[in-house]
Amino acid sequence: MARVIAAARDLSSHEAASFHAQQAVEKALKALLTRHRVEFRKTHDLGELRDLAESAVPGVSAALAGVEVLTPHAVETRYVLEEMPVTPEEAARHVEMASRAVDRVRSLLREYLGAGPPA
Repeated sequence: MARVIAAARDLSSHEAASFHAQQAVEKALKALLTRHRVEFRKTHDLGELRDLAESAVPGVSAALAGVEVLTPHAVETRYVLEEMPVTPEEAARHVEMASRAVDRVRSLLREYLGAGPPA
């Protein structure tokens, strides 16, 4: 995840930065869900993944409020399905949001990794 965040910090391509920010949050949420054995469908929808995580980690939805704004950057930006220009300011906000979300999920995973499988 750190490499994805590092790639997103390269703001020379604002659309790419937003794409990498979305990917970092998606991978972090999927890691959290996997750790807690919460099944999820194949999706890039960060709001859906965040809400699924709430059942295993109460309070995570509030901690990751707003990440769903990154969802459109998963597909549209990557595959150019639709024009989604991203300003330098938006890209910087997206990268900062992703960094905070990944840090939060990392701290949640760190808490549980040494404890073995959840009860």
